Amino acid sequence: MSSDAQYQRDINLATRIAFHEDYTEPYVDFSYWVLDKLPLPDGARVLELGCGNGEFWARNVTRIPKGLDLVLTDSSAGMVEAAEQKLSAAGIAATYQVASAEDVPADEEGFDLILAKHMLYHVADRPKALSVANSLLKPSGYFCATTNSSSYMQQLQALMTDQGLEWFSSFTDEFTLENGAEQLAQHFGSVELEVLDGQLIVPNAKAIVEYIKSTASLFPEPDLVLEACELVRSKVQAVIEREGVFTISKQAGVFLCH
Repeated sequence: MSSDAQYQRDINLATRIAFHEDYTEPYVDFSYWVLDKLPLPDGARVLELGCGNGEFWARNVTRIPKGLDLVLTDSSAGMVEAAEQKLSAAGIAATYQVASAEDVPADEEGFDLILAKHMLYHVADRPKALSVANSLLKPSGYFCATTNSSSYMQQLQALMTDQGLEWFSSFTDEFTLENGAEQLAQHFGSVELEVLDGQLIVPNAKAIVEYIKSTASLFPEPDLVLEACELVRSKVQAVIEREGVFTISKQAGVFLCH
């Protein structure tokens, strides 16, 4: 990925994060919520799959247990570089590897926790990735994965399908709160799910349009998404004029497996 493309990817991600921070009511920091659910004692050895830009750890810098031995991996070299820069600036020590979830190298010591946040739906060979993860865990270790409900932001899904566009989350349907447990149970003896319900209360159409624009690259035909934005804006504005706000439901959660 070129530096320009990586920069745009980071900007788009930041736009989506800010959208949730600004309009979720009641606001719950999802990174905080997830960390609080993780079985993560002081000194734990942790592997993250698909670490992205490292925002999860940077946001939790004052909350993470002491002495963690972090190994962060991502299939994107650009993301690994971004994570290293972010964690270094936050004073968090970690080891970094460019590796897909299916091809993480063997590790003799093993991990107390393996974390896969909102990324398993991207993985081409999930059964292989889950098998590899299981092999890397210590006997008492946990594999934890976050994802969304299949009905996540269904009001936005409806806006896009009205324009003849398949919502980008069609690919995330590969691993959801509804079908994830069955997939995980093929590799782990115990699978538990914690769910966080929420909603976005948005008083202006521009914010929703900017959010949709930030997702354009996730659609099969990004240009069509951008072209549809003005029609979407008018529909959202009509709802806001009638109801005062545009409400978007969302549900996400974390699977805890061992």
